[in-house]
Amino acid sequence: MDSENLNRFWVLLVPSHEIHEKVGYMLGLRMEAIREANMRIDFPEKFPELALFGIKHDDDRLFAMEIIRGTLSSLHGGDGILAADLHYVLDYIDTWLDPEKTKNMLETMKNQLLSPRNRYGFVDPIRRLWSPTFKHGMLPITAYCAKCKGVNKPISSPFCNECYVNMFESQKIDEMPKRFLLLMLHKKMNERKIDPQIKGFVERNLSLFIGWIAEDRKVRGLRSLIVK
Repeated sequence: MDSENLNRFWVLLVPSHEIHEKVGYMLGLRMEAIREANMRIDFPEKFPELALFGIKHDDDRLFAMEIIRGTLSSLHGGDGILAADLHYVLDYIDTWLDPEKTKNMLETMKNQLLSPRNRYGFVDPIRRLWSPTFKHGMLPITAYCAKCKGVNKPISSPFCNECYVNMFESQKIDEMPKRFLLLMLHKKMNERKIDPQIKGFVERNLSLFIGWIAEDRKVRGLRSLIVK
């Protein structure tokens, strides 16, 4: 990558390295470990030992993450591993704040899950009131996830991811329930074997980090979903 393209790419990094450094410093990580993690995850082509394995920018395939963690651990010990995992998680949050990326991911989820045709309408999860049309605070009962196969009655059991997918499809995607973002973030962190210390730290401070990342995106002229 030539210097001109590198500079352009640097401007488009979201969240910015300043956000990664700010959050890492808040956790108490050494700045050299944070910056090393930023460079290796965002610019792996600059490191022959990473390029050798075909690791790409923001590569969160599990094997790629393990290689990144290993190299950072050899350089910075535990701080290196934590800095890498924190970088990945902040990137996940940014992805879910991006309206277009979220729309595409929700469409993928919809295609992966099942929807029975004989269930329709919306229900208030607290008062258990049914409505044929969407009303504020209601959730759809038209779907179930691939896990339960529709065995559980939607009106009296926890609402699955597919319910949220259908709710998003029923209106313009401008907002996202915080519990949905937390649910998907938790799932992603488990799949990618994120360190428990990072998981707890991010979950405790999620609202703060969402605000910082949204503001960072705004500076770069990027729109973000409103998380409530």
